[in-house]
Amino acid sequence: MLKTLRMVDAIRPTQSSAYIFYPFPRTKLHDMAVEMGQLDEEGQEKVRRGISGYHHESILKHPHKELAETLAKITPVYARTPEALKPVLRWMIAWRMKRLALLLYVCLIPLTFPFLGVEGIKVTLRMAWRALRGRGAPRHLPAPVIPT
Repeated sequence: MLKTLRMVDAIRPTQSSAYIFYPFPRTKLHDMAVEMGQLDEEGQEKVRRGISGYHHESILKHPHKELAETLAKITPVYARTPEALKPVLRWMIAWRMKRLALLLYVCLIPLTFPFLGVEGIKVTLRMAWRALRGRGAPRHLPAPVIPT
């Protein structure tokens, strides 16, 4: 996963995003996650109900979960950070400071995503708030029916 940061350093993009792997139903990767024990019954139910996503938290049970979640927040900030400050971000990643990474991500949205627009910023802030509070999708929505 850290190869992502090396790639960002090498190509120096003006903007970058990062996402956490999400095992979409009826895909080979979903089936592999179940077979490997990384997607338990609770995680499968979240997938079926659409209660999780690929922006803030991983529903997989694996040893690199904290790293993946921290990198998903830091990568957009890292791409726009001056070289002199990148060691600080790498230190945050090494210590898996995902709450601080989320705070930086939210506070720096206007700088990391300058073309996002007001509505995009509102949506991103709502998603970050839900992740921070540990909530999934809004509770008032019925579970989607997935045909078998």
